[in-house]
Amino acid sequence: MGNSDGYGGIFLKINPFDQPDVQESKKLTIEILKNIKGKENIESSNPEFNSSNLSIYASKNLNELFINNKDDITIFLNFLKIAKQGEYISILAYIDESKENDNALKKLSENIALHTGLASFYSYGPRYLHSTGQLFKGGKNNGLFLILTGKSKKDIILSGEKYSFYQLNMAQAVGDFKAIESKDRKVIRMHIKKTTISKYLKTLSDKLVEKKGKASPLTEEKMVKLAERKTTTATKKITMTDTEYIVIDYPKNMETITARHYTIRIGASNCLNADISIDDQPWTPCRYSVGYWWYDWNNIQPGNHQIVARLNKGNGQYLISKRRRCKVY
Repeated sequence: MGNSDGYGGIFLKINPFDQPDVQESKKLTIEILKNIKGKENIESSNPEFNSSNLSIYASKNLNELFINNKDDITIFLNFLKIAKQGEYISILAYIDESKENDNALKKLSENIALHTGLASFYSYGPRYLHSTGQLFKGGKNNGLFLILTGKSKKDIILSGEKYSFYQLNMAQAVGDFKAIESKDRKVIRMHIKKTTISKYLKTLSDKLVEKKGKASPLTEEKMVKLAERKTTTATKKITMTDTEYIVIDYPKNMETITARHYTIRIGASNCLNADISIDDQPWTPCRYSVGYWWYDWNNIQPGNHQIVARLNKGNGQYLISKRRRCKVY
């Protein structure tokens, strides 16, 4: 793996092992840990919003979020409204990796994508710091970041240290918050105090479904058809709910492709699998990673092409996407 990274770096004229912004998060974390006294909470500043159940911290470039906003849900929804076309929303979760939390994060990420029409995904901290963490701080400034923290069910005293495992985890979250803010990125941290974390995330998800964002991929609903399962007697129709969708994110419609290799990205709601058909050829399975379905389109021939994707609902029924057309030189 190291050799391939090195060769790729030579080709791209970059140093793939250089991670200055990851190192900055580490330095800030160490500084926070040095100042810990006993079992005190790790908070770098006063929260912009505070209640018995939740505290919200925000980067300085988001002060307008808290003007006349008296509740956490409104602040969260207004945070999403800031996102523009071509940006993405990343959830950075410094919480227990339980099944309940994982399901809640996945649903929240999906509903954010539905609500905004933008890419959304989640990562557990501090694990992401050595992968996408460099991108978040050193890459293009087109991301909005939601850091989630909360009290762990169990804490562990670290032998030989004056801080616990929970304090270490919190220090990394606060340290990365500071690092992201220092790069003039838009970031908020929601610290959940009393309510079960998965329950609170479900509340956020439900509010997004209730609001039905103006830029949802479901605005393409008129151009989406439902594949119907044939029976021996009659055709059984499928009713699409507000959370069922499949859309080809990239390539965009009528996009021009100049390469002979292109990775197609597909956004979809929960499903068993997703398939793709190019130029009405047989369906080909896609692979799932980081919240999306992907298809590696190799040896592309010049000319005009059309692409369609389908979502397997798991009961013999499928949801079909709008067709995408592209031109390859």
